[in-house]
Amino acid sequence: METVLLKLSGELLKGSRSSSQRVDVAFVRSVAHNIKQLDKTHRFHVVVGGGNFFRGARDGASAGIRQPIADSVGMLATVMNGLLLHEIFASAGISSVVLNANPLPGIVAGCEQALIDEALKNNTLIIFTGGTGNPYVSTDTAAVIRGLQIGTQTIWKASNVDGVYDTDPAVNKDAHLIKTISYEDALQRKLHVMDMTAIALAQEHKMVLRVFSIFIPDALLTAAQDKNFGSTIQ
Repeated sequence: METVLLKLSGELLKGSRSSSQRVDVAFVRSVAHNIKQLDKTHRFHVVVGGGNFFRGARDGASAGIRQPIADSVGMLATVMNGLLLHEIFASAGISSVVLNANPLPGIVAGCEQALIDEALKNNTLIIFTGGTGNPYVSTDTAAVIRGLQIGTQTIWKASNVDGVYDTDPAVNKDAHLIKTISYEDALQRKLHVMDMTAIALAQEHKMVLRVFSIFIPDALLTAAQDKNFGSTIQ
């Protein structure tokens, strides 16, 4: 049984279609369906972002809000996504629990290791929200930390592109897909697949990071069956 920490940015929850909707429920259900199909071979846990509601670095700056405050708003946005995922997963027959970096009494419990261990013992999928609980730190870094807490060295970063590129493919049509790269090279080349803090921490703990498009039909099934799917940093 392989344990995987799945990183989902909030903006991915809007789905692949151009829309003003905050959450594409049909898309999230398709992700849940993949997770359910893999429950004999994989244990998934999720770190979710909040960018579909509010992204601290972007929306806070444009509104003239100080970053510590904007980041706190972004952390609360991740809780909304976590609660939505919890309900959609339940409808797919997946038992899950939402744990936030900081407890919100009456809404969600905190990320105490004892609660993490209890969920792992009961084969309950954990939806981690609130990032690390600190400003100036992205949910990428939270994904690595939560991966270490659940005892996995495997992180799957869902993306809207099909892997890691040498330059931004949205800007440069000649960008090249990199199938395999070391953390050291990723840091030296400043590839923005994850923030530098997350990459450095993952490198230190010898974690394997896979990056692939979540919008390819049955992306999680493909990732489980094809080790060459997307890009790998290790």
